[in-house]
Amino acid sequence: MEMTNAQRLILSNQYKMMTMLDPDNAERYRRLQTIIERGFGLQMCELDREFGELKEGVCRQIIDIMEMYHALHVSWTNLNCQTIDQRRVTFMGFDAATEARYLSYVRFMVNTEGRYTHFDAGTHGFNAQTPMWDKYLRMLSVWHACPRQYHLSENEITQILNA
Repeated sequence: MEMTNAQRLILSNQYKMMTMLDPDNAERYRRLQTIIERGFGLQMCELDREFGELKEGVCRQIIDIMEMYHALHVSWTNLNCQTIDQRRVTFMGFDAATEARYLSYVRFMVNTEGRYTHFDAGTHGFNAQTPMWDKYLRMLSVWHACPRQYHLSENEITQILNA
């Protein structure tokens, strides 16, 4: 993370104030203040993760993935489908270890924005515990090719899930 000395000073002062406002987390703020003041590059990378960025296109893809799962579940319910396990049409989320920014956005959309609140976060809060991004992109490709995306047939649901 590149910062000017003025930006580092401002952030250092913010952390200093936070130690006084939030004594329970004072040690964490003191540590971050030291990192900023001394410009420890390796540890400043931690701030990059905290202040990460998710481009608009990626956000739209994540919403599209969530919308696909909404369509899968609605179609599955309308068909009263007995041959496809309900867990397969349930949105799992993203891997916290490798897809943390995507997972964070999903949690933001559900918990803060109030969208897709009918999705079951499970005990892991949408942490799929395995990388899902590539799988979801393959599924999206098949879903977009379906003529009626919200009235899927059993065969279309199976094709999407097996992508």
